[in-house]
Amino acid sequence: MEAFARNHAIPIEWTESGVRKQDYLQLALRRLKNRNHYGVYFILKSMEQGLAFPKHDNAFLAVDDSQALQAAADRLTPERIRERLESWTLVLGPKFSRRERAALNLRRFYAVRQVEYCRNFVFKRDFPIHKIFERSCELGLWRLTAHKISDIFGTRLTRRLRGKLHTTREQIEPGHHIFRAYWKNSFLKQYEKFSTFLRHELCANNLADFGLQKGLAHLGAVRQKFAQITDSFTAFQAQALNVHVDFPSPAAPRPARHAGYGPFPRH
Repeated sequence: MEAFARNHAIPIEWTESGVRKQDYLQLALRRLKNRNHYGVYFILKSMEQGLAFPKHDNAFLAVDDSQALQAAADRLTPERIRERLESWTLVLGPKFSRRERAALNLRRFYAVRQVEYCRNFVFKRDFPIHKIFERSCELGLWRLTAHKISDIFGTRLTRRLRGKLHTTREQIEPGHHIFRAYWKNSFLKQYEKFSTFLRHELCANNLADFGLQKGLAHLGAVRQKFAQITDSFTAFQAQALNVHVDFPSPAAPRPARHAGYGPFPRH
C-alpha cells in the first residue's frame, strides 16, 4: 500500500480524532475533479475496533476468540483470494483496452509456487518444549528411515524416486536448531518458536511431487493433502515418544548373576 501511494504521489496519513473524513478530503477531491481525473486520490489509515490478535512474526501469541480466528482462516478460499488478486492486479498491473484484450485473448492465471503448511502445539512453559524437541530430534534421526519418510508422505519407496530422502538437524543460529526430513523437492521440519510453540511445518516447492495441480483453484486439495502428511508426521513422533524404556530408573544397577553359579567373572 505504501509503495502504491509513493509511486502515484498519493498522500497517506493517519486520521485525526474529532475530524470528519469528508471535510478533511474535500480539498483533495476538488483538485482531482478540476483536473478531470479519477481513481485513488487519498489514503487514510485508522484503527478499527475488533477482536484482539496479538501477533509476532508469523505466529499469533494470544487470541481472544480462537474460533473467530479459525473462521477467518477458513474464509481464505480460492475464490476470495482470486477476488483480491484481481482487484490489486487491476490497480497495479498494466492496462489494456477492450480492443487489445479481444485481439490478444488476454486472461490471468494464478498459481501456487511454494506452499508452507504447519501445525502448532502450544505450551504455557518452554521447559517441556525444549525437552520434547531434543528427544524428537534424537528419535527422528535414528528411527525416521527412508521407508518411513515415504510412508508419511503417502508414497511407496522405489528406485525411481528422484530428489532428497534423508533427515538432518541444522543450526540456523546459536541455540536455535531445526529438524528436517527431506522428500523429493519438499521437506518436513520441526522447531521451537518463541518458547511457546512446537511447530511441525511442511514446505513444498513442487506440487507435482504430490500429484497436485498448482492452480489457485486447487488450493483446497493442497490443504487436505498437507493436513494428512502433518498428521502422519505428528502420529509418528507421538508413538516414538510414548515409550518408557528410554527413561532409566535412577537406582544403581545390581550385578548380574548366573542362576545358581555366582557372579560373572570380571575381565
